[in-house]
Amino acid sequence: VAALKKCIALLSGGEAIRGQEPANDAIFESPDALGWAYQYWNTEEKGRVFEMVRTKKGAKIEGADIIPVTQLYTEPYMVKFLVQNSLGAIWMGMYPESKLCDKWEYYVKDADRAPVEKKPVSEITFLDPACGSGHFHLEAFDIFYAMYEEECILKSLEEICASILNNNLFGIDIDGRAVQIASAALWMKAREKAKNLNASDVVSLRDHLVATNIRLSKGKDHLEIFLKKHPEDEPLRKALKMVFQ
Repeated sequence: VAALKKCIALLSGGEAIRGQEPANDAIFESPDALGWAYQYWNTEEKGRVFEMVRTKKGAKIEGADIIPVTQLYTEPYMVKFLVQNSLGAIWMGMYPESKLCDKWEYYVKDADRAPVEKKPVSEITFLDPACGSGHFHLEAFDIFYAMYEEECILKSLEEICASILNNNLFGIDIDGRAVQIASAALWMKAREKAKNLNASDVVSLRDHLVATNIRLSKGKDHLEIFLKKHPEDEPLRKALKMVFQ
């Protein structure tokens, strides 16, 4: 009971952690709050792993222990800078006359960039190969949304949000729970924009955000089983063999 009361006091702003401002509504409004909470939830586990490496001779960080020690989410200003100058730069390369960049506070306007071949927004893809709980995806969502608005092909809020989740965003991470948080955060982001968006309209997000924490059972030729299911990948046999190993 005492711990619960303490949590409520901290979250409601009735009590503050030493050296920090009391909590306010911005904590609950921030789309990346889930990710930050998850990172600090793993603090104790991270400490355990580092203590093991410090005290145990020859100890290595491997397997599931890699997850907590590599959980360092990027600060918001760095996320904005990187996404605005990658995904945003692609759009500006397609449409140099666009005014979208005027809203991107970290976009470098005078950078030397080559023109980009034009394509529909629905065909522009954004991949984060270590996506964590989706901080980069949340920023990319906003930029994609503005692109769709400027393209003016899809009209309704629901159509735009469904297309972003179905076509534009891809991510990979070693932590399955972080990937689940990313999916949840993006769904909440989309529903914030389009309150009538139905889950049935989002058919691809589950397949586009994936965790690589699979453990293959011993005693099976997984490569041959895979190629039997996907014979079109036979030319990639050598590469796939390395992946499976």
